[in-house]
Amino acid sequence: MAEDLEQLRTWLGGLIGALQPAERKKLTRRLAILMRKQNADRIAAQVDPDGNAFAPRKVDARRDRLGQRKRKIRDRKMFLKARTAGYLKKRWTPDMAGAEFRGRMASIMRVHQEGLPDRVTSFSNSPTVRYSQRRVLGFSQQDEEAIADQVIAYLRGTIE
Repeated sequence: MAEDLEQLRTWLGGLIGALQPAERKKLTRRLAILMRKQNADRIAAQVDPDGNAFAPRKVDARRDRLGQRKRKIRDRKMFLKARTAGYLKKRWTPDMAGAEFRGRMASIMRVHQEGLPDRVTSFSNSPTVRYSQRRVLGFSQQDEEAIADQVIAYLRGTIE
């Protein structure tokens, strides 16, 4: 997929390079909006860019065994707030477009994206746990096709 992305970048680079900076910025803004929406939809569906489901949360076996398990955060979908526009930001310049997390959410999502160890809470005596890798941001084949379609539509003048 990396070489497909590179081919797409090369092909689109030539077309987009002919545009004036203001036109490129308009186009990259549209692409940033598209990428933010695609990633937010994937997070809502709890799947990574390859279409695989996120690793499920761990269940507190002790509570489950005793029959005392209550509806808790871990029983809900993951990253509900992370996919909102307040946390998942679009970013664009005349030369690039993307979607990213910022601030504290960026460090939390990086731990999940790469499957890194982190403290469960911010307290110093909190245990350190290695989180399962859950790729929340990335490109899928559908993303590449949607980007190519957006660029072609923009160049044809069907999108203002």
